[in-house]
Amino acid sequence: MANRQLWQVLYWFIAGGLVGTGFIGFDIYFIFIPCLIVGVSLVIFGIMRWGTGRLWAAFLGFVNNGCKILKSARIKLPSAGRIIPTGKQ
Repeated sequence: MANRQLWQVLYWFIAGGLVGTGFIGFDIYFIFIPCLIVGVSLVIFGIMRWGTGRLWAAFLGFVNNGCKILKSARIKLPSAGRIIPTGKQ
């Protein structure tokens, strides 16, 4: 892989990661909205400049950052189907 191709793959990976970060935490923190806007802007700019040849790296960045955020999230989801009794047991 040539040096230019490596930078393009890194560019797509970062753009996809920003989009993934923006989608995962869109309603949690205000910092994720700028991540989504910048990431989508980078994706649009990259498509106009280089085409979709290495767009696969954006999908890898999207999934990678999304999984990291979900893995490190300390949010406990309510369990489905489990009834917690109130009062005496």
